[in-house]
Amino acid sequence: MSDIEKRPPKDEEPPPLPEAPKFHWLKKAFGEGEAQMMAQASAVGISFAVSIVLGLALGWWLDKKLGTAPWLLLLCLMLGIAAGFKNLFTVSARLEKASQKAAEEKKRQNDAWRQQF
Repeated sequence: MSDIEKRPPKDEEPPPLPEAPKFHWLKKAFGEGEAQMMAQASAVGISFAVSIVLGLALGWWLDKKLGTAPWLLLLCLMLGIAAGFKNLFTVSARLEKASQKAAEEKKRQNDAWRQQF
């Protein structure tokens, strides 16, 4: 039997894919915003290391290709470290902003709750 014969007819829809886990327990424990902030914060270390390794690999490859050892290796390594720190500061500023927004929202909810009584 060929692949064409195995395919369902065009008017028949394929079965739906199962949903990915939503990590409801994490959202329940920390709230929607805090879980997202934790995920972003945990990715910072990985992105920092990856940018350094990519800079190192690019510099090593360029040095090997152009015969300028060790200058391009050092230059690209420094650029990788700078890119890692830039990403670190960018993500930390974004997390600080989100944290302040969450704190304001929580304060607003508490004030609304107190006004009810």
